[in-house]
Amino acid sequence: MSATRPETTARRPQPSASLCLVSGELQPNSVVDGMTVERKIGEGAMASLYLVRSDAGEPLVIKVPCHSLQADPVSLVAFENELRLAPYLQEFPYAYMPRIRREGSGDYLVMDYIQGVDLWSYLKEHGCLAELEAIALAKKIVRATAELHKRRIVHLDLKLSNVMITPAREVRLIDFGLANHLDLPDLIHESFREPKGTPAYIAPEQFIGIRDEPRSDIFSVGTMLFEMTTGKLPFPDAQTPLDVIRRIKRAPCSPCRLNPALSSRFEALVLRCLAANPEDRFATMDALYRELDNWAPPETPTSRGVERESWMRRLTRLPSRWTEGLLSRTDHFTPLRRWAENRCASAARPFRMMAALALRGDRHQEAVNVEILRQAFQMARLRPSFVSVMTVVQVDVGMASGEKADEILNEHLIKARRALALLVGKVEKHGTPFGINVVTGNVVDAVREFANDYRIDLVVIGCRPRRSFPGFGQGRTGQKILASVKRSVLAVQTRDATVAS
Repeated sequence: MSATRPETTARRPQPSASLCLVSGELQPNSVVDGMTVERKIGEGAMASLYLVRSDAGEPLVIKVPCHSLQADPVSLVAFENELRLAPYLQEFPYAYMPRIRREGSGDYLVMDYIQGVDLWSYLKEHGCLAELEAIALAKKIVRATAELHKRRIVHLDLKLSNVMITPAREVRLIDFGLANHLDLPDLIHESFREPKGTPAYIAPEQFIGIRDEPRSDIFSVGTMLFEMTTGKLPFPDAQTPLDVIRRIKRAPCSPCRLNPALSSRFEALVLRCLAANPEDRFATMDALYRELDNWAPPETPTSRGVERESWMRRLTRLPSRWTEGLLSRTDHFTPLRRWAENRCASAARPFRMMAALALRGDRHQEAVNVEILRQAFQMARLRPSFVSVMTVVQVDVGMASGEKADEILNEHLIKARRALALLVGKVEKHGTPFGINVVTGNVVDAVREFANDYRIDLVVIGCRPRRSFPGFGQGRTGQKILASVKRSVLAVQTRDATVAS
């Protein structure tokens, strides 16, 4: 009699987590650092979101960056920024408490799973909110943002889709990719000269390079209050840079024009939040919270007084609409620029250096680049300094256009960013703050504009002996840089260095 072999269930080998992270895709039932993947719950230009379970069965979310060379460079930098801010948000109860984990292919985020829906989806399903309901919800958003500001972080991308509403009607803030920690170098500003964010929500000062102003979030709260109660945006046509300039130059529409049931006090609060000049808004989030906390429900008129109040409201609206028409023609942009210039002039700032590198691909050029970085970071350790590491790429997209041309450009920009990061990693070991910038266009023009825009104090370029290479050096390009850049310039060789002003 032969023994019967017990039945065995063959288990499919689980995918390697590191291979999954490299490819950017995680398969269901794969295991990453002890967490079992259930399904993908979101995907964007920056990263993919997966619902996972810990060993204890706790639902978590992991955020895996996109590794494609066709990805938007802004999205990749935003993910780097979110990784950098994660340690400051781990104990923040109004967010998803991110933790950084490392796999073979790089870092990723592990976050609390927030049950509920974003505010945009909630309003799409339930419609506009009544005044008191909007005030109650805004109080929670403002309280969360006030706590964020106490941690020295400005969100800078508050909007309906970045606010989660839990089943218990609590508020959670999400997406800190564009946020700025006021005690750290601003990675977004240092990487991109043009403003980033949703044009209809971000504050006017963000469009002129101010990203360290906490009152910018107050402007976004005003925009959300406007949208929650009217279903419209105060500046619906602000989609292009020219539209944004027009937006700043005129006053916002009154929410009462779109929803006459709103009180005049609500109108005044929203318009104060939406003031073009930060000095005209609430001084702090705490001040805005106190105003919301003291909100009294509007008096309910008697049935006889309803018709009378309706006529009175119409009559009182006429002068305000006439005044609003005049104010909408007032130029708010010029005073805002003046405010920004005075603010920048009085603000203390570190000594700024620009290390201009040429990515030519040969060993000698790499040695020159390493020497540029070595001397720049060595000088940066002698005084409080910030080093901007930049290069200029010239991309020929050929006959490509539209999305294909953008893909080709993004591929070159991402390759250049990674090459600069590798070079910096070989030299910088002391924690000196630095930024990585990749720009396109003419080399001389790009260096000059960069030095002016970022108020660079010292430009460091490289040169070979006998003027034997093009690009950043003492050839015709180097001479043009020396002649056009109105800054001190340090020209570096691999064995020698000379200073020119």
